[in-house]
Amino acid sequence: MLEGLPTADAVGLDDNTRNQYIGAARTVRAFALYQLVRLYGDVPLVTTTSVEENKFKPRTPKADVYAQIETDLLDAIAKLSATITVPYYINNKYIPQAILADVYLTEGKWTEAQAAANAVISSGKYQLDNIDDVFLRTSKATIMATGYLSASSANYAQPGPDNCPSCSAPAGSYGAYIQTFFEGVMFPLTADLLNSFETGDLRKVKWVLLNNLANYPNNNERMFPLKYKWTSSSGIVPPAAQQEDNKFIRLAEIILIRAETRARLNDLSGAAADLNSIRNRAGLLNTTAISQTDIIDAIIKERRMEFFFEKGIRWYDLVRTGKANATLSVIPYKTGWTIDKVLMPIPQDEIDKSANVLTPNPGY
Repeated sequence: MLEGLPTADAVGLDDNTRNQYIGAARTVRAFALYQLVRLYGDVPLVTTTSVEENKFKPRTPKADVYAQIETDLLDAIAKLSATITVPYYINNKYIPQAILADVYLTEGKWTEAQAAANAVISSGKYQLDNIDDVFLRTSKATIMATGYLSASSANYAQPGPDNCPSCSAPAGSYGAYIQTFFEGVMFPLTADLLNSFETGDLRKVKWVLLNNLANYPNNNERMFPLKYKWTSSSGIVPPAAQQEDNKFIRLAEIILIRAETRARLNDLSGAAADLNSIRNRAGLLNTTAISQTDIIDAIIKERRMEFFFEKGIRWYDLVRTGKANATLSVIPYKTGWTIDKVLMPIPQDEIDKSANVLTPNPGY
């Protein structure tokens, strides 16, 4: 797309439409590179469709990869519209702006990250919802989503415990479904995460399955995430008021990015204000943190409580803050953990296909 669009001549392809497509394509490429560089470190920087150029391309220093990510996102912001329509397409500049805020945060570019987050927040296009509405299709906090979810069966589409419309069908087939789905598909919350919720945190009440439904085997008292109340394995659509979106970027993430950058730039009152907006929405009192270090720690914890089971945010936070080794090395069942595991292994088949031009990550 990026090679062909600048000179493409097609009916209806005016400059505005051309720019919208280019902006969307640059956003996709930037986010793909962002995922790769965070997971693998140095990766090949592919910016052409040339097979000859790419097939034996070596790993590029991650600083250069990040530079390309920034360039792509800044160009996308310049080309995309400020008009918000449906959140399922890269059709407005606030999507790459939100991604850029996260990129700058990961790079430790606090001033730039704050400016990018400010651009999204100050646009006035998005608003925080209460806890019950965060994952609904109608949420005003959705910056981008990947499509709405639907119920898995008519038997599950009934009012149930913990505000879960799809969690109340009688025993029998549903009991088997719950055991298979939650214990076989869903990962449970760790005891540490479950116990980290403060008393009165509505996210624990509303976003965690605290009931042992249908008395299915649960000897370890496992608790499962319940951010989404409907599953998507059939075409049955929930009532309009209960339809949900799979959230990709939401406003709370951008507010906590700004909170952290404010704290790191020593604007502690501004950081606390942003942090408290998320805490108050969750039914919690204002933070008691006062010092810069304590406020930053409180923000990182708040990100954990707000975004558990979303986008790997907790993992990326541990890695970018240098706390992965200290946090993960003391977990008893992570017996194979070493500091090298902060990066994923380069797949052996990719190394082979590159004629060993690609090199393994340390420790693999």
